[in-house]
Amino acid sequence: KNIVYKIPCECESTYIGETSQQLKNRIKQHEYDIRSNNKKTALAQHSTEKGHMPLFDKAKIIDKENHIYKRKFLEATHISFTQNTINYKTDTKDLNKIYAGIHAIITKKNNQEEIMQKQ
Repeated sequence: KNIVYKIPCECESTYIGETSQQLKNRIKQHEYDIRSNNKKTALAQHSTEKGHMPLFDKAKIIDKENHIYKRKFLEATHISFTQNTINYKTDTKDLNKIYAGIHAIITKKNNQEEIMQKQ
């Protein structure tokens, strides 16, 4: 819950998204969108128009954040700093490169908290 995730595609591109749901539930929605030819996400549009299949079994959580605006910021920075994404360009339109440092700090904080919780 409250995650930023990535889904690789068979064409070596990557889709990055965020959700307040569990990853497995969000993946089911992506699968339904593709089957239904519903192009409401860049992933569904890419799959439908290019005929490429997302590798849902290789989806990974790349960040966790409860606060929606922070989570959307993390999503935008991951999109911005990931090569060959499937996402729409509007997903990062308000993101300035100056925020890369902030992203690194937030990611480090989240990783440290996760380690502490596992101990």
